[in-house]
Amino acid sequence: MDELSSLLGPTCEAILDSPAEERFDRLTRLARRCFSVPVSLLTLVTPDRQWFKSAQGTTLTESPVEISFCVHALRAGQALVLNKLDQDERFCEFPIVCGEPHLRFYAGVPLRAPEGKLVGTLCILDQKSREFSETDLAALQDLAACAETELRASSWSSSEQALWEESDSQQRRSLVDPLTRSWSAEAILDILRRESLRSSEHGRPLMVLLLETEVARAKAEELRRQLAPYQALGRLAENQFLMVLAEANSERAAALAANLLSQTGGRACLLEPPAPHLAPAQVRKLLQQKLSASSSRPLSVSVEQPKVRVHSFGPFEVWVGNEQVPAGRFKSQKVRMLLAYLLGSRDLRCNEEVLMDEFWPQGGDSARKSLRGALSTLRTILRPEGCTLDPLERRAGFVIMPREFPLWSDVVEFRSVGADSLEEGDLKRALSLYRGPYLEGGFEDWILRRRDQFHEDYLRFACRQANMAFARGDFEESARAAEGVGEEGWERQDLVAVLFRSWLRLGRPEQVVRRFREVKNCLQNDFGVEPRLELLELYHRAELALS
Repeated sequence: MDELSSLLGPTCEAILDSPAEERFDRLTRLARRCFSVPVSLLTLVTPDRQWFKSAQGTTLTESPVEISFCVHALRAGQALVLNKLDQDERFCEFPIVCGEPHLRFYAGVPLRAPEGKLVGTLCILDQKSREFSETDLAALQDLAACAETELRASSWSSSEQALWEESDSQQRRSLVDPLTRSWSAEAILDILRRESLRSSEHGRPLMVLLLETEVARAKAEELRRQLAPYQALGRLAENQFLMVLAEANSERAAALAANLLSQTGGRACLLEPPAPHLAPAQVRKLLQQKLSASSSRPLSVSVEQPKVRVHSFGPFEVWVGNEQVPAGRFKSQKVRMLLAYLLGSRDLRCNEEVLMDEFWPQGGDSARKSLRGALSTLRTILRPEGCTLDPLERRAGFVIMPREFPLWSDVVEFRSVGADSLEEGDLKRALSLYRGPYLEGGFEDWILRRRDQFHEDYLRFACRQANMAFARGDFEESARAAEGVGEEGWERQDLVAVLFRSWLRLGRPEQVVRRFREVKNCLQNDFGVEPRLELLELYHRAELALS
């Protein structure tokens, strides 16, 4: 093993024994499905251990390094394909070959850490011999490259990362539940305490979901698939999971809870985070009490929904409770647009002088009086019955919409997806919010400026989602994401390119040829540009396929 020790890097030790993560499970699921094999693994190898960061088709979490095929791939430093294990003198006496599960096929691709050192493999196994073509190997290498990309960056929240880094190798084993490979009860309560403290200090949204379901092991992977990487999952008791939903307000958390319950059954309790100073035992008791109180409604989640909803994408709509506010109640279109302007500002605050210049440029006392009157009208309209919070405040020359006011806005939600977000769930949510152009029908200068920016963000999100789906091999999804923006996305030739690549992978060259001609005319007539070389190459590939 001395030779192997010189090849291996420190990255492996840093994540050894860590909880399962959806980003790696997604790759092993895809490998198992693509090659129709019973077992796929993402292994991490040390001189004395072979541990599975992700495993499909087996409940094992590690295997002896002495009978590891992956070690041979790492020593070779390249992909290893073994078609007939029972006839290979190096492996035919391995107990997993001559005994259960009687393996006959192995293919593995070494994984390298950012510093270039080897850390493990992405591999597939089968109980029958099989041929593995160059095309198959290239596909497995593509998946391995995706795994290497994931190894370069952590997707944990700062609370999870801090907990892990503050623990030594022995303590780390106690942080992971061995049955479900999620965080243990001790760990998830510590993560909840850290996130509660962060939420109270920085005003970040945070919700807690306690879910009770049967067959904990089988449900754990389903739950992980629904959570964002920065949201944590832990096993609190035998069949109870605790989810720490960072960056989730009550509406988003309730939607997630309802979706989870529809898939897993059981009962759930959704609540605000407990005070960070409470001891773990107190928090646990509080959670159990809340869950017991929800036993009479096992398939429902009781969370107060926002009482005011505002839609700015497409037609401008304001809803208070279950009723849409008629345009006439605002007294004037200018008052309606003032509300839209406030909601479209990045921090929900605007300087009074800026507002007066934009809406009442005549200035002076008349402008101030008009602004005060408009704000008074909006307060009357927006404050739901029984609500004591002021929806609009004036502080030190600014008009502010307090974040604690029970209001939901599609623009605010859309902007909550960061410009560099790599979470496909967030991208899908943002795209679903975009019902049409910002403030459709409005043509003031500030509306047009924002409309262009939101439209650019929308196309960027669509392109990013399409590329992510393509990278994981879901070509139907990448095509849907790229085509979903319609003709308005044709100016983004990178988006058109991923659409063409998806269609070619799906065996639809005729669609590429037809769409290319339409896109070419659009680019020439509307934008005065020619299609890029990439589009031309994809077009010629499609024509060649048809011929």
